[in-house]
Amino acid sequence: MAHYWLGLAHYHRGDQKKAIESFRKCLKKNPGSVIAHYHLGIIFISMKKYKEAIEHLEKVLAINENHASALYHMGYAHWGMRDRLEAIKAFKKAIDINPRDKRSWDMLDLLLNVPEP
Repeated sequence: MAHYWLGLAHYHRGDQKKAIESFRKCLKKNPGSVIAHYHLGIIFISMKKYKEAIEHLEKVLAINENHASALYHMGYAHWGMRDRLEAIKAFKKAIDINPRDKRSWDMLDLLLNVPEP
């Protein structure tokens, strides 16, 4: 857990590289750490590395398919990759789990009401 907490500290200090390194060390000791995969997903989204974010968020959702926050971030990552259909699916599922999830409602509204390029 020390690597996890260190990863959070680095992330909040703005050092994404060290945060990633710490979370990866956490995963080396505990490959099934849902929370480490979740935070790596968020970090990679902030870096616009959507493919890497999706890989980590898929691991979270493989363990808990009803993780509404991971679904929101999954939708956001797909949106970043311009995969509108997958983004819509993720946001809809997040809303099914948590109907008061304003972030997912806002993103879904954006995706459904903006014309295709």
